[in-house]
Amino acid sequence: MQAYPHAFRTFTIRAYANGAWEDVMKPTSKMYPAFLQRLKVMASFSLAKRLPIEQGRFRYALGDSSYEIAVTVRALPDGVEEATIDLPPAPVSLAREQS
Repeated sequence: MQAYPHAFRTFTIRAYANGAWEDVMKPTSKMYPAFLQRLKVMASFSLAKRLPIEQGRFRYALGDSSYEIAVTVRALPDGVEEATIDLPPAPVSLAREQS
């Protein structure tokens, strides 16, 4: 998935499937800073520094499965940041200890 600012009123979330990018949704641009900051927090990025490119990962647990999500945030020369989210093809099984 990719999220990037688009025009002034919306930003675009796109997904890559079957060899092509497809627009998934276009939330209002007011949501973009919060969306980007949430991704940064979940991927353990520094909110104090603004690096040209940052990469990180976080896990999302659902039932007995866990998904490892990779996040890349790029700061463009004009100061705008765009995010790329790599979704795994399948969940990673959670190891549970038996008591």
